[in-house]
This record gives sequence, C-alpha cells and structure tokens, in this order.
Amino acid sequence: WAVRQWRNMLFPPVLLALALLNSASYWSADDPVLTTRLHYGAVWMVAVLIVIVGGRVIPLFTGNRLGLKITPAPAWFDYLAIASTALVGLAMALWPAHQPDPGLALLCLAAAVIHSVRLAHWQGWKTLGVPLLWSMHLSYLCIPLAMFGRTLIGVDPAASKNVIHLLAIGSIGGMILAMMSRVSLGHTGRPLEVPAYLSVAFGLLFAAAILRAFLPLLDIALTLWAWRLSAV
Repeated sequence: WAVRQWRNMLFPPVLLALALLNSASYWSADDPVLTTRLHYGAVWMVAVLIVIVGGRVIPLFTGNRLGLKITPAPAWFDYLAIASTALVGLAMALWPAHQPDPGLALLCLAAAVIHSVRLAHWQGWKTLGVPLLWSMHLSYLCIPLAMFGRTLIGVDPAASKNVIHLLAIGSIGGMILAMMSRVSLGHTGRPLEVPAYLSVAFGLLFAAAILRAFLPLLDIALTLWAWRLSAV
C-alpha cells in the first residue's frame, strides 16, 4: 500500500479466503462431506495464486529464454482469469453437495476456455526443448483440465475427488517443482539448465496427475491402480 503496488493487492483477499476456508474446515469437522468441499475450495484458492503469479512469470520467462515477443494480454482478461478461478473455488466450497447446478458447470466451462486461451497466448508448444519452461506450461495446463473435468463429471463426489488431483499434483506440485528448480539455479548464479533426470521428474509428476485423475473415471475398479501408479 505504501509504495502503491496495486497489482499485489490481489493477494490479501485470496489469502483471507484461504484462511477462512481452512478455519471453516475445523469448525465443520463433524461433517466430513462439508469439510471435504471446504478443502477442495482451499486447493482452488492455491490455484488462484498460481494463476496470478504464473500469469506474470510464465510469459516473461518464455519470451526472455526463446527471444519471443509475447504481447501482454489486456488487464481485464487477466483479471477475468483470476476472478473466474476464485469463483470456481468458492462455488466448489459452498454449493450444497449432490445438488446439480447447471450454472456451476457453465462457470467451469467458461473458466476453462478463458485459461486455455490465456495459455495458448504464451506459445508453450515452442518450449519443448527447455524443461524449465514446458514444466511450467504443463503445470498451468492442469488448471483448465481440472475445470473441463469438473464440467463433465457433474456432482459425482467420487469423480470430484479424482479431478481435484489435477490441481493438487499437476498444477500445485508441478509448479512448485518447476519454480524451485529455476529459482535455486538462477539465485545461485548457475546456468538455467536442468539435468536430464529432472526433466524426467517433471514428466513423471504430470503423468502421476493424469493417472490419478482420469484412470478411476475410465473405470472405478481401476482406482487402486490409480493410487499405486501415481505413487510410483
């Protein structure tokens, strides 16, 4: 506030929502269905942080490394991406379980399209030779994938539990690993190149997210295999 960094004023309301959802999960501990929804909402609030920070660093890192000129999206479009993600998260947390709502499905679909357009604008297909870049693009991709998945599954609680792993493993876990790798290299003066085994790690983490989320949706009998394979 003192230095007028207005764009960083986005963080306090997101952190407040995360804190309230966390507190509410304790207050409702005797209602496991409600607590689970609150936890899902909290995961989506962490995804909002990725949407905010990722929207700043992913196109910047991509453009700088590849020598591309990635024109910044209009501010209103970035705010729309952030707001749509926050609305999806709050809806997941607060909408009564087992009650279909076509509006929620439309919200998830619209948000998924917004994020897909945003991600395509960053030209991730040109980063295949740079693991530190494609890992971030893949991690961000898990956000619209989760939204598309949520659109398709309706109010099925078991399916919701599977789809949330696209965010928990793919987006949050993937972005943490990618950013830790880049920052630990860059802030110690090392070249921004990762060894081959870390490239494998990026790919395996994304594979774990896909297997954990989608294998049980193909056949509920494959749930145990989804746990085992994603854990491996």
